Amino acid sequence: MKLINLKNFKAGLVLATLLPATVYVLPARAQTDFKRLELKEKDYKSLVVANVGNMKITAQEFMTSYEFGPAFVRREKNSLRRYLDFMINEKLLAFEGYSRGLDSTLEVSAILSDIEGDLVTEELYRKNIWDKLSVSNLEIEKGIEKERVKLQLRWIYKTSFDGIKEVYDSLRRGTSFDTLFNAQFGNGLKFEERYLESTAFSLGKKNPLLAAIVDTMAPGGLTPPVQTPDGYYILKLENIWRSVITTETEMEKLRYEVNRALIKEKADSLSDKFVNNVLLREKPVIIRETLNILKAYLAKKILGEEKYNEWDVAKNIRPVYPGFNPEVMAPYEKNTLIEKKSGNVKLEDFLRWYKTREPYITLEKSSHQAFFLSLQGVVWRMLRDVLLTRLAFSQGLGKKEEVRLQKKWWMDKLVYSKMKLEIASSIKIKEAEMKAFYNEYAHRYKDEKGNLKPFDEVKDEVRNDLYSYEYVKKVVGKIMGLKEKIPVKINEDLLNRLPVSDKEDPGAIDVYSVKNGGTFLRQAYPVIDYEWQFWN
Repeated sequence: MKLINLKNFKAGLVLATLLPATVYVLPARAQTDFKRLELKEKDYKSLVVANVGNMKITAQEFMTSYEFGPAFVRREKNSLRRYLDFMINEKLLAFEGYSRGLDSTLEVSAILSDIEGDLVTEELYRKNIWDKLSVSNLEIEKGIEKERVKLQLRWIYKTSFDGIKEVYDSLRRGTSFDTLFNAQFGNGLKFEERYLESTAFSLGKKNPLLAAIVDTMAPGGLTPPVQTPDGYYILKLENIWRSVITTETEMEKLRYEVNRALIKEKADSLSDKFVNNVLLREKPVIIRETLNILKAYLAKKILGEEKYNEWDVAKNIRPVYPGFNPEVMAPYEKNTLIEKKSGNVKLEDFLRWYKTREPYITLEKSSHQAFFLSLQGVVWRMLRDVLLTRLAFSQGLGKKEEVRLQKKWWMDKLVYSKMKLEIASSIKIKEAEMKAFYNEYAHRYKDEKGNLKPFDEVKDEVRNDLYSYEYVKKVVGKIMGLKEKIPVKINEDLLNRLPVSDKEDPGAIDVYSVKNGGTFLRQAYPVIDYEWQFWN
């Protein structure tokens, strides 16, 4: 039996991952028609939509925030003014936060530093990779021809060689492919998990080895068993045809998509090489002893007592550090975690980096070894972030206008958020106040029959309701007081002429945009808080 071996191909790109997936795409807001104002892009950076004291909301900041912000405003009448009002509220609270020195707090400084690092590495990518990319017309034309070749594939999958050999022998004895294909289904397996409709171009980018196999097949043809890292496949090329392009618009759209895919492929390749070169120049080495300490610290936080003891995570640490306490890192923070040419990375450096990213980092919990390997990967990622950020600053990219602009937007947002937390933490709820609130709003706490529930039964609910009530009252009071002290000026004419993708649209939907793949996971741009929708 002939066997096609794809074991050397990346496991992440095997057949199962080529199935159509649900993709959430931002609306085409990047294609906003700026010609409606007959202005150049640079004008949006200087035109001011609103002044809040000495703070300015430029057309660029407003439009960026609006386009990526929550959709509830775009569903309302006078959408632009409503959104601007909420931005002004946030700027007012930020203004108060600055006066209290909240911009210099450790929390704000740490997060802003991470965001600035991500902004400068974005510029590093643009300067060293993106701006150097080019795609020839010949490459595009070849890509278009392949994109016009549509194909449909079905396959039979088995985890073991014996399983696929049994299928293959059945086919040779005359059993139809359809019979064996349909026999796979059951136990929740769906047809879509064994079927792919794609183009020769897309398949070639996602799985070039598979595309090479398909190139040798005739419609209706079968492959011999194909071995991949996750198992064995027999494929059938169900159908293949060449699509017809009927309009110039379709051709331009196809040209754009092929060009974008080719650029992305080249960008990914260049990016990988660039990052690898940055790392290799440093000749980094992770110090195992410090990594074990870090592993014990995080395992204690993440795994729980039972699994921590079951794995005996601190086994290799206790002989070196008798009395080791995995919950206290202070004695070990100066330990070297990574040795490298340009200066070592201390454990405290990693812990500082990890703190602002903790909610987004997942460590593998299936086994002790898997946990260790995933942590090791996170440490390498931290080193990558540190080196790229340092390189970007060394090239002066922190002085770029776009970096400085967005850093200021994020600073305002972070100071506002810190001010909001200060207001929230100032609220102290007393039981007497809860009982008074319970009596005043008794209608909220009745059961289905209309009977008032006992206070003790709804005590937590009353506390939450009263807390929300006091929070809103304090925030509204603070904003109203600030409006009396801080002048606010709005350019209504400019505001109403700004080109935006949608407004006063009852069908507007929320799309939460996240910028990943950089050094710090964050929203693409600062936007107003979603909670403002409950203030109407």
